[in-house]
Amino acid sequence: MKDIKPIIAANLSKFRKKKGLTQAELAEKLNYSDKAVSRWERGDTMPDISVLYELCEFYGITLDILASEDASEDDLDKVYDKNSLAYRILVMLLGVSFIWMFATVVYIYSNLKDNGNYFWMAFIWAIPLTCVVLKMTGRGFITTVVKIIIDSVFLWSVITCVYLQFIKYNMWMVFLLGIPMQAIIILWVRLKKYK
Repeated sequence: MKDIKPIIAANLSKFRKKKGLTQAELAEKLNYSDKAVSRWERGDTMPDISVLYELCEFYGITLDILASEDASEDDLDKVYDKNSLAYRILVMLLGVSFIWMFATVVYIYSNLKDNGNYFWMAFIWAIPLTCVVLKMTGRGFITTVVKIIIDSVFLWSVITCVYLQFIKYNMWMVFLLGIPMQAIIILWVRLKKYK
């Protein structure tokens, strides 16, 4: 069986250059170290299948093209519309719009039906749901800093939602949980760079 490691390595380098990215810029976008990207492109190591899939998704190609000897830079011009940045941003915005529309409908309906005491919380709970949608739809093109910000907003908004939902119990100490969890978020992202 033919060794495809050098083929994939050459194609990874070719597609990165065609996108106009340095190894450091690609590493930042994928949340890996530039040393890891360099080793992949030299053929010293091969990323696991999930990383290869993420790279293909990022470049808008299939695994077949990535492993093809006759892959050309023109294959990047055949990017599926679903992988284009504009399409992905539209999907992201559509998901966020649905969340906020649902929160608004819940709020309006509750105020029409009765006094809507706690249904204003629908807007507060929409914040962590928005973070989930941003994280899911932004894979491959949001930077590490933006990922940390989204994770942090998610963490603190969930804690705030729990506190406000059970405000009558005066659970202010729940915010203390956020401090070590925030540290875990930052350290986890930093740790992933060394893969």
